[in-house]
Amino acid sequence: MTRLLRIGLAALAVPATAALLLQAPAPAATTRQPSVVLKLSARAHLSADRKTANVKVTITCNNAKPAPITATVAQNRGSLTVHGHGASGAGYKCNGRSQTGVVPVKAGPGQHFQPGGASATADVTVTGSDGTPVSGHDARDIVLK
Repeated sequence: MTRLLRIGLAALAVPATAALLLQAPAPAATTRQPSVVLKLSARAHLSADRKTANVKVTITCNNAKPAPITATVAQNRGSLTVHGHGASGAGYKCNGRSQTGVVPVKAGPGQHFQPGGASATADVTVTGSDGTPVSGHDARDIVLK
């Protein structure tokens, strides 16, 4: 009789355990990874005194905290190379939509840009909600107008 009771309890325990496992809650959804894509425009507008090139950028980011975008411009003029750098604010949203902004790039001390060709780079590092940093970069030849 005891043996039959043990077999009966074991037979009931297996389906009960399986039912509990099947009803267990699903694991929590994982946090989506941050992402960022940065693109330089083909043209930049010069200020009236030609000391600043307003470099247009398009940024698309998701699941991250915005950060300043930095840009550099280098322009060869014969034996002289004019260098400049600048940073934007972080007034955009990382909501998955493309947004445009301007990075004012100031020429080095005593230098100024000329209308014509130049090389530009742009960089940004945003931080995801989990603390993961993600970087975006673009480099291209541009026209200063």
